[in-house]
Amino acid sequence: MVEALKIRTYVIWIPMLDAEEISEVPSASQNVGVSPQYFDGSMKIGNGLGRNAGLDETVWDVFFFYPPGVKSNENGLPFPEHGIAQQGGVVVATPGTLPPLPDQSRMPRELRGKVIVVGDQKNIEELLRKAADAFLAQQPSGTKKTLP
Repeated sequence: MVEALKIRTYVIWIPMLDAEEISEVPSASQNVGVSPQYFDGSMKIGNGLGRNAGLDETVWDVFFFYPPGVKSNENGLPFPEHGIAQQGGVVVATPGTLPPLPDQSRMPRELRGKVIVVGDQKNIEELLRKAADAFLAQQPSGTKKTLP
């Protein structure tokens, strides 16, 4: 699917749950179906994204969209303009990624003022598709405009 979209996709595994060994990545990777995939045992990516988002915690289980040409620097990857994540039973997004829900009361406290609530966690797949479609629609011509 991502090949048809001309999107370069990276999966970066970090040790956040019980399976904290790189030996667990191959079995988890089979469920993702994209490459390249990396293991960041020191959590540099997740910690750097957390810092760049103004959080005192590691960022993980997120889907970020970057335009072509974005590069990391001494502070790590920049926090993206478009991204979604599951947090506290809801799906949150950077402003402008998807329309906010009218009720923002389920916003996790640590994320207030940084992201918006866009849906329920049970709808993550649908929301991810919508976020990808919206991001692609903003890209230069020649890029496919919707996910298959």
